[in-house]
Amino acid sequence: MDHMGKWFGITLASIISAAAAIVIAIEAEGSGWEIIVGATGIGFACVLLPTGWMLGRHYDRIKSRSERDSLTNAFTRRFIDRCFTRLSEQALRGGKRISVTLVDLNDFKLINDTYGHRSGDEVLVQLAKALASCCNRGEIVGRWGGDEFLILSPYAVRGASNSLHRLIEERMERLSQSTDKPISVAIGTAVFPEDGKTLEQLLQTADRGMYEDKKLRKKEETIHRLKA
Repeated sequence: MDHMGKWFGITLASIISAAAAIVIAIEAEGSGWEIIVGATGIGFACVLLPTGWMLGRHYDRIKSRSERDSLTNAFTRRFIDRCFTRLSEQALRGGKRISVTLVDLNDFKLINDTYGHRSGDEVLVQLAKALASCCNRGEIVGRWGGDEFLILSPYAVRGASNSLHRLIEERMERLSQSTDKPISVAIGTAVFPEDGKTLEQLLQTADRGMYEDKKLRKKEETIHRLKA
């Protein structure tokens, strides 16, 4: 699907070349110009196919930039919005659930201040990759803004969010060890349609869950420091 524009351009150029050759053949019928007609068709193809290929590639690049975040390569908010509209309509018709999970990087400002903004950007890139590695059932990972990411799951089942949360936390521990940086996240999930029927309603519920998770983590960190 990422290269649809390129193949569409090639197909269109092929059709135009064939049509041009057919028109010339009709005009030249009975005149003994079959070789010229064939050569003309090949000539059209030689000119139009590369042009169609280049135009298609240009379309693919523009489309990719509108769907993918330039830093992390996660999907954009606009793309997530479109996907949610389509998936929610399908879920309502089929009596299915979909889930929205917000993932917020803890203390990102501290990472930037301590290691520099370039390192902070690299942490975001690695975080996006780690979240993508947690998804294997058609989930869509998007950058919702700043240091906040969103996972849209079209196959939500009861209890699955807890498994996803644990998997994300495991990935964060590995990422923290591999980068030698204190990386952790706060997570909140909402399920359609129980927690809301619009993306805004689901985000509000997920955001509350994420805030509670962040408070709990801060409390645990404080207790750990006091014991130490």
